[in-house]
This record gives sequence, structure tokens and C-alpha cells, in this order.
Amino acid sequence: MLWTRFGGTEILREQLASLLEDSEQPWVTIRVVPFDIDTFPGAVENLTYAFGKVPELDTVEVESSRGPVYMDAVSELTSYRSIFDRTESMALSENKSRSLIRKIAKSL
Repeated sequence: MLWTRFGGTEILREQLASLLEDSEQPWVTIRVVPFDIDTFPGAVENLTYAFGKVPELDTVEVESSRGPVYMDAVSELTSYRSIFDRTESMALSENKSRSLIRKIAKSL
């Protein structure tokens, strides 16, 4: 959604600049899935997979029109972890993702 201009071009520029700034933080990883891949697992959901050193405490947040849904059952986590792993394997590296974000921002 890096090209979507919710609020106009200037707002998008600010959002892209914020992403680039955030991506420099040691605890933030931003990786972009390019448009030219053949398939994209989980493309119909906006999800956040929060994980840490203790896997039993992992949580998935799925956004819906009725608000967020939180999941932490082992079977749900296994399913979403698989989607996350496949998505991660298709994403650009961190450096290439930053380069693409910069390229998009310059083209606006």
C-alpha cells in the first residue's frame, strides 16, 4: 500500500518519510513485498504477529471491520506463523525495501 494516497500526496510523502525513519530503529524491521510476485499468502488480511523469546506468549492480531481480533491458541499461531514465514521469504531485504520506499517518495 506504499502508493495509496489516503489524504493526498503530501501526507503520503510524510508517511513514507516516517517509515524510513522508523526503519532505522534497531527494534523495527520493514520489509516490502513487491507487486511482481506470483502469489502472496495472507493478502486478504492485515495482521500483526507479535512474538518474542517465549513462544507461548506469542499473539496474532487480525484487523477486521468490527475491530481487532486477538489469537493465541497454538493451532492459530502455527497457521499464522506459516503465513508470516512465507511472506517473509517473498519480501525484499531491509536495504532493498528502504530503497524502494525512497524511490516511491521521490516519484511523488
